[in-house]
Amino acid sequence: MTYESMSKARERIAELEHYVAECKRIELVLKQKTDFIRRIFDSNAASMAVIDAGGRIVDVNETWRRFAIDNDAGDERTWGIGASYFRELTAYGDTTNARDAYDGIRRVQKGVLPAFEIEYPCHSPDVKRWFVMRAVSVTGQPGSVLVSHLDITKLKEAEEELISYRNYLERLVKDRTAELEEKNRKLAEEISERKSVEKEKEKVEADLLQSQKIEALGSFAGGIAHDLNNILSPIVVNSETLLEVEEPGTEAHEMIEQTLEAAYRQRDLIKQIISFSRKGVQKLSPLHVAPLLESTLSFVRSTLPSTIDIRSSINAPNDTVMADSTQIQQVIINLCKNAADAVAPQGGILEVSLSDVHLNENPAMPEIKAGEYLELTFRDTGRGIPPEDLDRIFDPFFTTKPVDKGSGLGLSVVYGILKKHGGAITAESREGKGSRFTAYLPLSDQRPGAHGSGMEDGDEGAAREKILFVDDEQIIVATVGRAMERLGYDVTALENPQEALDLFRKDPEAFDLVITDMTMPGMNGLALGKRIKGLRPGIPVIICTGFSDLIDEEEISEKGFSGLLMKPANTGELKAVIGRALQERSSATPPA
Repeated sequence: MTYESMSKARERIAELEHYVAECKRIELVLKQKTDFIRRIFDSNAASMAVIDAGGRIVDVNETWRRFAIDNDAGDERTWGIGASYFRELTAYGDTTNARDAYDGIRRVQKGVLPAFEIEYPCHSPDVKRWFVMRAVSVTGQPGSVLVSHLDITKLKEAEEELISYRNYLERLVKDRTAELEEKNRKLAEEISERKSVEKEKEKVEADLLQSQKIEALGSFAGGIAHDLNNILSPIVVNSETLLEVEEPGTEAHEMIEQTLEAAYRQRDLIKQIISFSRKGVQKLSPLHVAPLLESTLSFVRSTLPSTIDIRSSINAPNDTVMADSTQIQQVIINLCKNAADAVAPQGGILEVSLSDVHLNENPAMPEIKAGEYLELTFRDTGRGIPPEDLDRIFDPFFTTKPVDKGSGLGLSVVYGILKKHGGAITAESREGKGSRFTAYLPLSDQRPGAHGSGMEDGDEGAAREKILFVDDEQIIVATVGRAMERLGYDVTALENPQEALDLFRKDPEAFDLVITDMTMPGMNGLALGKRIKGLRPGIPVIICTGFSDLIDEEEISEKGFSGLLMKPANTGELKAVIGRALQERSSATPPA
């Protein structure tokens, strides 16, 4: 053998030794892996068996063995390696689970399914158990299947207990839900009732606030009414005197008539501002509103710009209400003026409608009782009212107009007048779309009767009755005193009530009638009249006032006085009240 051959032989031996060593290493690794897999196989909680294509058991794990022994499955020939797995299944072939298990395993063996799983009960007379059988194909061994049986009894019992507990909870939740729903229903009713009460409370508070504002306005109006009416008194009386002097048809006569008309309008305006807030009871009479509305709209048309189109619609078969005609006319004028201001200067449409309606009780208008009402609606195409201002428009002195364009009294006057008449007013508006004001007045079954002018003819002064006239305003003393002298009376006019009392005390029989102002410094008219009547009980005393919340005609009569004359009185009114007082004196039975 040559050296070269020996060298190759040694190399070949070395390669063989390396190969043998590698084979041993691989064998060791395979053995370790096999042992590892076996340990896993044996330690698995499921009873596991490997069956071949013919259904013969080729391997089982330790769990399978223990289960078979613990459950007296017979000797190893019935359940161990070499035994027929399908024989056990066919033995229970009359059960649905066994047939399904057999069919499933066969489909896995044929490759139709990659795996198959079925849950089945395995009960005995003493114990109920549940298992899950799972079959998967064995890789690399066609037809071989790994079958496992896992005892899920505890899981099943826990599941059934959970289901039972869940059903219990569902019943509990259902009962509790029903209880809560009932409580929620009662709570919702209580909340709704509380909201209704709160809403009513807010409405009452709003009405109270509105009443307080109006009362404040009334106090303010009362404070200035006396002075304003004192200013108007000489204007009215002197204008009437000048009318008698000037020839009718002359420019001077026309100017005086316009002045007198303006004074009357100012007097009426003051009366409306103070009357709607006066605490005293109003004396109302039946009034047809339709003709009053027509005549007032005719007047309003002449005072508004021609760019404002006034359209009226009257459909009120019954238009009679218990009201003061002058105050209702003031409502119409104020609402027309309010609408005119809204559409000016570009112009627009004012629609006024009058109709009969039946109203039910409405929380939004608590002052309205169910019944028949006269509905007076004013709808304009003006700029509208901002939402944040809509709740304040009836507040005294609230206005969105410039300082020189409005006082904020118009709608407050309307609100007060309607409230005093048992009615109400609502307002709706959209910015840029116009506004609608709707006034309601309760209808009356009474019908207006015939009334005289209230200007009775008294004594023309032929007997020259002597009158003591007392007023602290010098201009009124002069003008009214002069007017009574023109009527034919002998007048003594004084500015100081104490001086007048002293004069009367000297000779109580010197006068036939006393007229005294109500509000005077040092002594008011009631006190003066009472002291005069104490000196001479039968003498008629007339109280004259510009405004007073403390006295009205009924109280005047109860206190024994002969009349109440409201300033500014014209000559006819002055003549009428004096005539009535003197006539009552002459018809009275003289004291014994």
